[in-house]
Amino acid sequence: MNLSIAYQTGKKFFFFYSLLFIVAISIGCQKKENEVIKTIEAPAEIHQLNVLNASFFTHQNTKEKIFIAGSDGEIITFDKESNQWLAADTPDFNDKITALASNSTGILLVAVGENGLIAHSSDSGKHWRKRPSPTQKTITTISFDENSKHWIAAGEYGLILISDSTGQHWQQVEFDSASTFSKIVSLPDQIIAIGDNGLIAQSKDGGLDWDIIPPVSTAPLTDITVTNTNTLISSADGNVLRGNVGTNSWEVITTGASTYISRIFFDSNQDILISLGSDGDIFLSDDGGNLWAPVAQQNHYLNNIAQSADGKRLLVVGDKGQLLVSDNAGRTWKTQHSPVNTNIEGAIASGDSGFIVYGESGLLMQQKNSQSEWKIINYPVSEFVHQLLANALDNWIAVGTKGTILTSNNQGKAWQPAITQTQETDYFLSVIQDKRSGNLIAAGPPGTIVVARPNSNEWHIRLALNDSNQGYFHRVIGDDNSTIVAIAGPGTTYYSSDAGENWNSANIDNSKQLFNAIYDHHRQQFIAVGQDGIVQLSPDGKNWVISNTGITQSLQTVYATANSIRAAGDKGALIESTDNGKSWRDTSLASQATILSLFETRDHSFIATGTQGFIARRDNDEKHWQLIDPPTRSSLRTPVQDKDTGIIYVSGKTGEIIYSKDDGISWRLLSPVTQGSIKSLYIDSHNKMLIGVGERLIRVPLLTRND
Repeated sequence: MNLSIAYQTGKKFFFFYSLLFIVAISIGCQKKENEVIKTIEAPAEIHQLNVLNASFFTHQNTKEKIFIAGSDGEIITFDKESNQWLAADTPDFNDKITALASNSTGILLVAVGENGLIAHSSDSGKHWRKRPSPTQKTITTISFDENSKHWIAAGEYGLILISDSTGQHWQQVEFDSASTFSKIVSLPDQIIAIGDNGLIAQSKDGGLDWDIIPPVSTAPLTDITVTNTNTLISSADGNVLRGNVGTNSWEVITTGASTYISRIFFDSNQDILISLGSDGDIFLSDDGGNLWAPVAQQNHYLNNIAQSADGKRLLVVGDKGQLLVSDNAGRTWKTQHSPVNTNIEGAIASGDSGFIVYGESGLLMQQKNSQSEWKIINYPVSEFVHQLLANALDNWIAVGTKGTILTSNNQGKAWQPAITQTQETDYFLSVIQDKRSGNLIAAGPPGTIVVARPNSNEWHIRLALNDSNQGYFHRVIGDDNSTIVAIAGPGTTYYSSDAGENWNSANIDNSKQLFNAIYDHHRQQFIAVGQDGIVQLSPDGKNWVISNTGITQSLQTVYATANSIRAAGDKGALIESTDNGKSWRDTSLASQATILSLFETRDHSFIATGTQGFIARRDNDEKHWQLIDPPTRSSLRTPVQDKDTGIIYVSGKTGEIIYSKDDGISWRLLSPVTQGSIKSLYIDSHNKMLIGVGERLIRVPLLTRND
C-alpha cells in the first residue's frame, strides 16, 4: 500500500466509528430555546494571506525564519527578528505542498508536493516559482545534502529526483523499487531514504546511485532519527528498526505499541528515545532502544513532537487540538489546555522555551514561553461557508455548515468562529441584515433561525424545528419594513413581521420545494422559485399566490430589473415576465446545463452561469442570448463586478476563478488560488480585494485594467 495513503487510511479508520458515535449523539440532542452564541477576541493577522484556511502539514526552520506550508500552495513565513507573519508569493501554483527543505544558508528553498510540484525560492522564501518537473506523481519528501550540494526528492512508486545546488533543474534517477518514500535524511557520510514495504535505501554519491537494504520488515516505515551510535526507524506495525548504517545490520525491536507509530524522536541532551502512537500512546526508551515503556496514554492520534530551544521542554501535538508537555525529558506528561479542537499536525521551537504549532484548516498558534498561554495567530475554519455579509467595515459575518457563524473585524483578513451551543446538525445557508432594525438574521436546515441585535455579540435562536423536512431553509430575504421570509424546500416557508424576533408559517403552497427567492424592490413583492417550474409571489411575505409559468423544469434562480423579471434553472430553462410576474414567456436556451445564476452588468447586459462551465450573455438591446465558450467546465457560481474597473469575476466549484474585462464577452482564468470549492465571491472596494467563501476562505487583490 502507498505509505501516504496508508497513513491517512490509518487515521480515518481509527476514528470512523468514533465519528459515527459523535454524530449519532449530536443528532439525538434536543435544541434549547434562546441559546446564546458569543463572539471571542479577534486573532492576530498573517499579512498577505490568500487562502485563510489552507491546511498546514510541513515546515522548515532556518536561522532567520520559519516556513510553514500545506494545501493550496500556501507558504507562510515567521521572521524571528521582527516576530511578523507573512504569506509568501506563490502565484503560479495551488497544489498541496508535502515537504520543504533549505540549503545551509537558508537563502535557497525548495517545496515539493502533489502533481509533481517543485517550487523554488532564491530570496529566503519571499517569492516562489514553479519549476519544470519530470513527473506528475506526488513528491513526498525532500532534503538538501550538504556534502554533494545536491537536492534529493522522493515520492510515489519509487520516484527519486535530484538537482544540482541551484535546485532549479531536476532529473529522475533510476530506482529498483515501486515503494513510496516517506522520508529522506542526509547524514555526514550518506543519504538514507525509507518508505513502504519496509524500504530502506542508501546513497553515498549524493543521490545518483542507491543501494536497497534487504528488508527486515514488510510494514510501511514512517520516521527516522539518528542517535550517537545508531539509526532508528519507526514502522506502521508498532515496531522500531535499529541499525548501524555503516554495517547495514538491522534488527526489529518491539515497543509494545499495537498500532501505527507516527514519529520517533531522540533527545540528545538526555540520551532518551520517544515514539508516538496512533492510538495516543507515548513510549520511552532510555537504553538506546532496547526496552520501551509507555509513559502516557491519550485518546487521539499523536502527530508530532518538538523540543524547546533551551532543551528543557518537550511538546507533543495531535488530533482534536491535543497538546502534551513534559519538563522531565518525557518521563511524565501533562495535558495543556487547547483553545481549539482542530487537528494539530506539527510543532516548532520558538524562543527559549516557547513553541509554534500548526495544523488543519489554517490553524496557527504560539506559546511564547513555559508560563504563557497559547495565543491563536490564525483561527481554523474547517466548515463550508455558504454566505458572507459585509454589513460594516469592522463587522463582517459569514455563516456555514455545522452551526458555523464567523466574524471578522478587519475586512476578512482574519476570521474567528463564534462560541455556540447550536448543534452540528445546524447548517446556516443564508444571512441578511434587516435595514430598519439592524438585526442580523441567519437561517438554514433543520429549520433553525438565529438573530443578533445591533451592537451585540450575542446570537439568539428564534426558531428551532429540528427537522429538515419541515424547514430546509435555502434562503432568508427581507423587505424595507422589517418583514423577513425564510424560504423552505422541503418544508414550510416562515415569515417574521418584526425583524426576525418571532416567526409564523406562511400561507403558501408547500407541495413544491422552493430553492431561491428575492425581494423585488421595483414591484415591492417577494418572489420565490423552485421545483417543477413553480413561481410564487407575495406582497407581505405572509400570503402567497402561484404564478403559472408553463414549464416543468425546476427553477434555481430569479432576478428582477425595472423592466422585467427573469427566472432560470434546469436544462437551460429561462423564463421572462414583463407584467409583474403574472404571466411568463419561455426563452429557454439550447443547453442541458442547469442555470444557477442570473446577473446584470453595469452596462445592463445579462449574464447567465451554471453547471458544466455554462455561460450565456445577452446585450441590453438584443433579444437573443449568446452561448460563450468558457475557460473551464466546472460549475460556475454567481458573478460579481468591480464597479471601479468593470471587471467581472465568477468562481467555480473546483476552486478556479474566471474573469472578463469586456462585459462578459470573453473570459480568462485568474492565477490559481485554491483547489477548494468557492461558492460565493464579494468585492471589497475599500481594500481593493476579491473575497471568496466556501470550502476555502480567500482574499486576493482585485485586477486592474492593465493586468
